[in-house]
Amino acid sequence: METFKDYKVADISDDERSELSQLEQSLCKETDKDIVLIAYEKKTTGQPL
Repeated sequence: METFKDYKVADISDDERSELSQLEQSLCKETDKDIVLIAYEKKTTGQPL
């Protein structure tokens, strides 16, 4: 079973970061909640997938 420890903060581009920010703003407006999106990626173990 995977757990949070199997993931790290994703290395994303400025454009991808901007897209996440735009989605956050859209969700905040739609839900009237303070939404924060965080990008994670699975940690690699040096073994091919």
